Amino acid sequence: MTLELSKFTPDQQFQLSGLFYKIGIWMSHADDAGESDHGSDVAEEAQLYNVLEKMAKTYKAFPLIKEMADNAVSQSGYHAQWKAESDNAVAEAAIVARMLKAAASQQELDAFKGACMQVATDVAKAYQEDEYHTDVNHGMDYDVFVEKVANFFARISNRKLYEEMNISPAEDNALSELANALRNV
Repeated sequence: MTLELSKFTPDQQFQLSGLFYKIGIWMSHADDAGESDHGSDVAEEAQLYNVLEKMAKTYKAFPLIKEMADNAVSQSGYHAQWKAESDNAVAEAAIVARMLKAAASQQELDAFKGACMQVATDVAKAYQEDEYHTDVNHGMDYDVFVEKVANFFARISNRKLYEEMNISPAEDNALSELANALRNV
């Protein structure tokens, strides 16, 4: 039996619908380059919408994740609220993971954890935030990334891979924080 959003209370549905958006915004703020035009925020938010839209299309085997991604994009009226609540995204991801652990199969829980890491990693690699503040996108092709996200826990300690994917040390630390929170569930 696969989980769907309708299996949860209205409060839980709202929490689930906003979680991926909160994770993306949290990651976007993990390593702001400090430019006055907020070029990094614009690029990272565009990447956030891109990954959520792709997840809504590709997670067909996991209806809950598909619905969460779709709602994160379509419920734009809540984006300001979710943005304001994004500082607690890691703790909230762990809470949701524990909630899903009690109701979902191990495969669904693993897919949820992978989806959280996918959102965070895609946003992290959207903008090169370094001492030169360049805005070149060196991100990997989406299909290649989907293949790699399946083994995300093993990747967390591989700094060379992160450098190749355009992820700064601060973003690497944030990804490790999220991965550790999810791993402990």
